[in-house]
Amino acid sequence: MKLPKLPKKINLRNAIKHVNIVRALGLYRFKMQAIIIVVVVLFFASNLLLSVVSWRMDFSKGKAYTLTDATKKIIQNLDDTVTIEFMVSSDVPTQISGVKREVTDLLREFDSTSSKVNTVIADPQKDDKANEKAQTAGLPPIPFRILSQNKAEVVQGYFGVIISYKGSTATIGQATDINSLEYNITSAIYKLTRKDIPQIAIVGREEGVIPGQDPIASFKQIAGQQFAVRYASPEASIEPPEDILTEEIIEEEPKPFVFQSQDKTAIVFDDSQKTYTADEITNLKKFLQEKKNIIFFINGVWVIEPLSADVARHNLFEFLKEWGIEINQNLIFSESSEFVNFGGAQLSIFLPYPGWLKTNVFNESSSYFSNISSVSYLWSSSLKLNEKDGYDVRELVRTTNSSWQQTSNFVLDPQSLPEPQQKDLKPFVITAESVKKDGGKIMVIASNKFVDDQYLSRDSGNLEFVLNVLNDYASDGALSGIRQRAVVIYPLPDLTEQEQEAYRYLNILLLPGLFGAYGIYRIYRRSRSV
Repeated sequence: MKLPKLPKKINLRNAIKHVNIVRALGLYRFKMQAIIIVVVVLFFASNLLLSVVSWRMDFSKGKAYTLTDATKKIIQNLDDTVTIEFMVSSDVPTQISGVKREVTDLLREFDSTSSKVNTVIADPQKDDKANEKAQTAGLPPIPFRILSQNKAEVVQGYFGVIISYKGSTATIGQATDINSLEYNITSAIYKLTRKDIPQIAIVGREEGVIPGQDPIASFKQIAGQQFAVRYASPEASIEPPEDILTEEIIEEEPKPFVFQSQDKTAIVFDDSQKTYTADEITNLKKFLQEKKNIIFFINGVWVIEPLSADVARHNLFEFLKEWGIEINQNLIFSESSEFVNFGGAQLSIFLPYPGWLKTNVFNESSSYFSNISSVSYLWSSSLKLNEKDGYDVRELVRTTNSSWQQTSNFVLDPQSLPEPQQKDLKPFVITAESVKKDGGKIMVIASNKFVDDQYLSRDSGNLEFVLNVLNDYASDGALSGIRQRAVVIYPLPDLTEQEQEAYRYLNILLLPGLFGAYGIYRIYRRSRSV
């Protein structure tokens, strides 16, 4: 009996090698030109189909190219459509063409996250309707400096954003700061969609009768555009009966200030004179127990004119310590400082004053520093942060490394200010925040003159910083967590001259050396095979 032949074992690898796509699809019947046309059509068709679908993976640290959860929550809960219009000139300088692409990508993220967001990109210089919209919204053209080989010229162009919602608009005049743009757009949307105006209560300062003599007039004016600002005052006392003689009236202690139920946030000032009573501290504690928030402008040492220091008696040390923040009884000075006018009417000299320190060392994970390049503190004290159960305590601002402290025998006169020793230079925490779990939160800014008109530097972002904090505190945290939209760049570590030379020659010789070693190896293998 003859057995049937078994089929030979199929080698899959060899079978794949012998597959002829052209023969299998019958493409040999067509000319080469037809094949090229089909390939080109398939290429454009696939790109068109894939352009509708957005597949992105963000591997950057902190998800710098992804909208934060706070932004997503706000735009996904909109009641009506919000329109974001990017007014940009088509002929912007090449220096910011990359920024233009970043802004466009960010707006696409807003558009794709919610169906209630409509994004538009227009050029007011070429589109009459866009030009009219820009003028109506108060969005002016901005000057751009264009550098060429032979000359430098300034041209006018648009690079701003208009946010519209139910007939109301908000503008971002210059959208060139891509790091803060998400926060700026989201906060503008939140303000436009907010149904009530948050109320801010000021404690520790008296309302100025004459606007020109109000020390915080600028802050009140700017904050008043977004919030209802009021001074917390004591309850009205009951008038004594007329039949009681004036001599029989016993003078009572001043009544404590009273918060209103509408107050969302309180601002507490240390005026270097007032001592807060036990009743007033109780009112502050009750305010925080209602899950509301307080910003403190406070010092560990009172500075009294003319340039003398005294022990602070505001009576808030123990209260803040319960929240994990201690105010040190010192004064901080820094080589990074503001310029002050020294001299008289006949001779004025601008010199840096270390007691008016300046810093840009911020907590990068915080959204409070959007659009803030630096802040300045006059006669600041340092803070000590302690871990507390039930509280999240974090530093927000610290001084530069070239800072030092005075803890006693304070010398404030710039002409007599002692020079620090190198070992005394170090950074100090000067602003911190404490958040109680299932409760309110406080911020301590260790300078009681932080927003005073007289001490606002032209370049400092003090007012903008406080307004960013108020936007978050008065919004019940809706804007918290919106980070700076920036890619972290990791610089090379500091190297000695010898290490720098070693790395330079290694970079020069490494690649040729690898090719040379590989060539020698091939020659050696070939000689062995002969």
